[in-house]
Amino acid sequence: MATLATQLFSKLEGNTSEEEQLLKLFWNRAELKKELATLRNDIYRLTDQLNQEQAVKLRVQQRYEQLETMLANPATAATAITYYQLRDVWNRCFERLASIADDLFRAHRDREYRLHVAGFRRKLYDSLTGLQGELGEVNQSGELLRGQIHALREKRAQYQGFWNIFRRRRLTAEINKLREERRAVTMRLGELTEDLQSRSSVSPPEFAGLDVKAKRAVNLTIIAYAQELYVHFAEREIAVKSREACVRQLSDIRYGDRHDCKSMSKFIEERIALLDADGGIHDRVTARVNYLASTVDYRKEADTVPNADGLDRISLLNKDGAPQGQLPVNVLADEYWDVFAVLLN
Repeated sequence: MATLATQLFSKLEGNTSEEEQLLKLFWNRAELKKELATLRNDIYRLTDQLNQEQAVKLRVQQRYEQLETMLANPATAATAITYYQLRDVWNRCFERLASIADDLFRAHRDREYRLHVAGFRRKLYDSLTGLQGELGEVNQSGELLRGQIHALREKRAQYQGFWNIFRRRRLTAEINKLREERRAVTMRLGELTEDLQSRSSVSPPEFAGLDVKAKRAVNLTIIAYAQELYVHFAEREIAVKSREACVRQLSDIRYGDRHDCKSMSKFIEERIALLDADGGIHDRVTARVNYLASTVDYRKEADTVPNADGLDRISLLNKDGAPQGQLPVNVLADEYWDVFAVLLN
């Protein structure tokens, strides 16, 4: 019997061992499938990325060859130079808007943060002043109770002899009552002192950032600046042509013969130089902001960008800021100078 039982248990143990090995093989196979699927996904992703990069490289190579061919031909070289000058106008205007937007954002943020901290400190000062007043009153009450207790103790000391025992007991009861009141005053004094120290060490709450009003002011200034840039480059349609140069290929554009291209190139250089030397543009932008503030509207109270329908024309302003003409262009809807890229949401 013992031998039979041993054989049975050995057989069961052998079966259990085989089942464990089968389970291990099954799980290992499942893990391998997962890893294989992950590797396949990585291969597909990398292949797609490689194809995209190759396509970009091919387009760049084609443009390079196209540019090389155009520059080698005197008849088309002037067109290429003008084309890239116009793209430079667009990039210069965008960089100027981005710089203005950054400066405005910093100025408004610093101003609002100072107001935020000043408001916090004002409330803290009012709170601490109230605490200090209460602390002084409680301290005065404690000193008054201390004086009363001292007076009653001196009075009790005057009553000697057993015939004054009832007077001494009455005075002792009064003293104990005043001591309890003074103990409560002392505890309150400690609480107020701790509260005063705790509030004094509090830092200003986290600044939430610019509010809607400040963001609207920044965005309106950027839009006004974009309009001024368009007006500056409106002559000979430089602004329109610079936008066209940013959305169309060089091979699809012509600016006339060599003489026309050179004339336009010279004019672009002059307008860029005038813009760099223009010291009155900020005053004109300020006047334009004041004018736009009375004409634009917003679809929602939380919107920071005005409704584009109200900016369908650029008003030409005189020295007093009054309109004296219009240009039928919408710098916001047409996204001149990539204005949306620098507006605050």
